[in-house]
Amino acid sequence: MSLDEAVDAIKEGLPDLVENVAKSFADDARADLLAFLADAQDDLKRYAQELADKKLKRDEFEFLVKMKAEQAQMLAVSAKGIARARLKHLMDGFKSLVIKSLLAAI
Repeated sequence: MSLDEAVDAIKEGLPDLVENVAKSFADDARADLLAFLADAQDDLKRYAQELADKKLKRDEFEFLVKMKAEQAQMLAVSAKGIARARLKHLMDGFKSLVIKSLLAAI
């Protein structure tokens, strides 16, 4: 294998590497947000009903919904740590792919 072929092998291996890491992150993020929604839905429905019944003013309703959304944002903050770990995994995989491909060319 020539060095040019090794670079081609790296390029060919990248889509699978990136797709696997990105899919895993997207699946986890979706699951986290759906879990949050499942936990928060009763409160959100209650806020909406109280607004409809005029027990809450619109600004109170928006405040309560935003506070619930803050909980989702806190999930996102913890997800950043997960994303950082996945980025490290991606880069480790990339380095391994580069080393393996270049060594095969030597």
